[in-house]
Amino acid sequence: MRIAVLLAATALSLPAQILHPAPPDIMVKFQSAREFFDSVWKKVFALYGKPYVQPKYAEFSTSPGPCGGRGPAYYCISQDTIYYNRAELVKIQNAAAAGLHTDGDYAALIVLAHELGHAVAHRLGDLEIFADRRENAADCMAGAATREAADAKALEAGDFEEAIFSMNMAGERGFRSPLFDQDTHGSPEERVLNFREGYEKGWRTCGLLELRMQQLPPARRQERH
Repeated sequence: MRIAVLLAATALSLPAQILHPAPPDIMVKFQSAREFFDSVWKKVFALYGKPYVQPKYAEFSTSPGPCGGRGPAYYCISQDTIYYNRAELVKIQNAAAAGLHTDGDYAALIVLAHELGHAVAHRLGDLEIFADRRENAADCMAGAATREAADAKALEAGDFEEAIFSMNMAGERGFRSPLFDQDTHGSPEERVLNFREGYEKGWRTCGLLELRMQQLPPARRQERH
């Protein structure tokens, strides 16, 4: 993901990419990506005259993390915080780099976009009881945010493929019980499909997102940042 494009307002720049560089510092990329993704949803909320407050972000290194979360990243509703594990994100980046012969960065960054989708749904009063539907919507929203990045010329060659790689890698295989398991995610095929849906058709196609946006009172206060 192009830091120079995402943070043009602060005049930051990224050195020119070479053929097989050392993997970029994922935390530098993470910072610029989160600012861009938050700007996407701020713009969407503004279309409806709604306030948007970005969630907090915090790193964790032991599992389970705060709120009992696991994995490379997760959204904690009670603390309105996206927690991320740097080592796990680097593993995703490296796996994509090895599999696709790219720098692999966006495979890790799409995890952030997905978790931010959960934070956005929370701001819209999401009461979906089935975990698989919540996860499908978050994958779709990650796709929509990626399309915004593409339209802003903020993606590097290979970023889209890295996102697909990450969705496929993170998909659950084998037997799942989505009606009862609150941690379930879609299969590799479902996750890729939902991501593509958001990428190709935009955020309005992600579940009932637009309807909830219309129903959210303009004066509603969000959790403090």
